[in-house]
Amino acid sequence: MIPIHIELTLCTPNGPAGSRLERSVPLPIQKFSFPDTPEGRIDAERARDLLQDYVNKHVIPKFKAK
Repeated sequence: MIPIHIELTLCTPNGPAGSRLERSVPLPIQKFSFPDTPEGRIDAERARDLLQDYVNKHVIPKFKAK
């Protein structure tokens, strides 16, 4: 049996983001792959929320300024 994982990918209009979307601010998570278990889903949701907060704070204001 092949284990199934939940993968998070942070994408920008130019494609997937690297480990640092903003030069001085590292991404808030280090893990982007989570097992498809109840605990893994909870961890993936928390990670997604942290990434969304990061995007809201560091990415969206730059796009609005352009």
